[in-house]
Amino acid sequence: MKTENQVCPICDEGILIPATRSAEFSKNSKTFIVENLEISICDSCDSDVVTPEQSKRNQLKITDHQRMLDGLLSSKEILLIRKNLNLTQIESSYLFGGGTNAFSKYERGDVIQSIAMDRLLRIINLVPTAFSVLVRIALNVPSTNVKSKIATEINKCDYGKCDTDGNNIVGQGMKNVISIASYKKRNIIGINNDNELNDHESIR
Repeated sequence: MKTENQVCPICDEGILIPATRSAEFSKNSKTFIVENLEISICDSCDSDVVTPEQSKRNQLKITDHQRMLDGLLSSKEILLIRKNLNLTQIESSYLFGGGTNAFSKYERGDVIQSIAMDRLLRIINLVPTAFSVLVRIALNVPSTNVKSKIATEINKCDYGKCDTDGNNIVGQGMKNVISIASYKKRNIIGINNDNELNDHESIR
């Protein structure tokens, strides 16, 4: 909620003071109220202003409220599952599907995950061995080019190179995938995922 020394864009004189408000929204003919949405009030002209950063945080609150109403995982829960698997956003998108920037959008609140994606995330979170199955499926479905996408990222990136979110493009969670690629001449498909799920926190 930091708006320190920001000049009011309405009067160009006053300073924006952080504040909060509630707002009513509608979805599928149902209305709901989201509280503690961030705004700024000019100390000179009393205009209400929403800064770009406040707008991003507000959008996340609104999206998560919609998720709660639909019984879906929140952005924080999706982030937690991804971190538990030691995957970057790009890696998660390749393995789970949904588009290259899917997980970035889920975690920012730009897009609400589908029911199918939500259930898949819950299964992977609750059943550790299911992750191995997901990797095998992702690497062996010819119609999706997932294997070539992952191989391309592995070939062009190193462990020190980061994506736009500051995460390693080839992260800890992809070591098993890299191992599969390395051993494919020996036709080894299975992976050992035990070390990646220590201290695994379940979300029900």
